[in-house]
Amino acid sequence: MSYHGPGNGSSEAHAITVDKEGNTYITGENAGSGVSKLTQSPYPNIPVYTDMSQTIQIKVGDELAFGFDTFAPGGLSWNENHDDTRLSLEDEQGISLQPNYPSNDNTWFLFKALKAGKTRITFTYSQGSSHVNDQKVFNIEVK
Repeated sequence: MSYHGPGNGSSEAHAITVDKEGNTYITGENAGSGVSKLTQSPYPNIPVYTDMSQTIQIKVGDELAFGFDTFAPGGLSWNENHDDTRLSLEDEQGISLQPNYPSNDNTWFLFKALKAGKTRITFTYSQGSSHVNDQKVFNIEVK
């Protein structure tokens, strides 16, 4: 397994699942600099997407999940923006990795496909609206 992302430490898989189309989904961690750990998804049996380079293809009624590190000593947080005619945000939750350090969390998002067509979800890691530290855009085709 290879990890292509920030940090230069070791990588470790925690959970793996395969959907009915044969796509493989892995959750895990990278112990590199500035990177906290991504916990196992709180949504069992729901595909977790991490690859922004490919269009995600799902069917109406399918659910999909996204998880992000939230190492936020300065009040940083993940926010999402999506087309609510095609996708519904079903759940959003933060999972604390260390209860004594609430800034070391994961943020998870669960969506449901409502209507066929092409759309995207934009996740922004920022402190309020003042300064964007990171942005991830996932293209989605609902069939």
